[in-house]
Amino acid sequence: KKKLKYLSKNNLNYKRINLIQKIFPESIFLIPIREPLNHAYSLLNQHLRFCKLQKNDSFIKRYMNYLGHNEFGLNHKAWNQSINFEDLEHIDYWLEQWYLFYENIYNNFKIKKNFNFVYYEQLCKPTYAEKLIKLISIKNTSKINLNYFKNSNKEIIDTKFDRLNHEKAVNLYKKIKNLKIYESI
Repeated sequence: KKKLKYLSKNNLNYKRINLIQKIFPESIFLIPIREPLNHAYSLLNQHLRFCKLQKNDSFIKRYMNYLGHNEFGLNHKAWNQSINFEDLEHIDYWLEQWYLFYENIYNNFKIKKNFNFVYYEQLCKPTYAEKLIKLISIKNTSKINLNYFKNSNKEIIDTKFDRLNHEKAVNLYKKIKNLKIYESI
């Protein structure tokens, strides 16, 4: 049976958007985006978690290197060259990486009709998930649990962070949320 859809979830696909679009012109790109400080906090915690795991078990480090998953951990490779923050164990590094990543995505793909931001904070709303499913034309949705997602954003993040770094990220986040291409399904 010939398949008409292919779903790929890969953190490095953002580097291949133009190639994917060239090969599959009907592609739809969904780029998840989350409030920057909460996202940076989550990234930092993932990094610290993977560092601990890799220190305790060298296989995990070798395996992640083999897969090319160096987003976190002892062999971390930055998505973008840091400008002001180098300390991987501080939230400002991850907040700056958030900004650089989404600034690139915004500047290069904001006007493409098949390119859509998916707002993390909205995913816990079944109506949002329904619209997302409709966007990607999934027909048989009877087995999809629309109440699966739970928002894990923190009300207060009790760590110090650079205010200008944060403000820059928040301003970009607001600019992205104001795009009319994909109106906050």
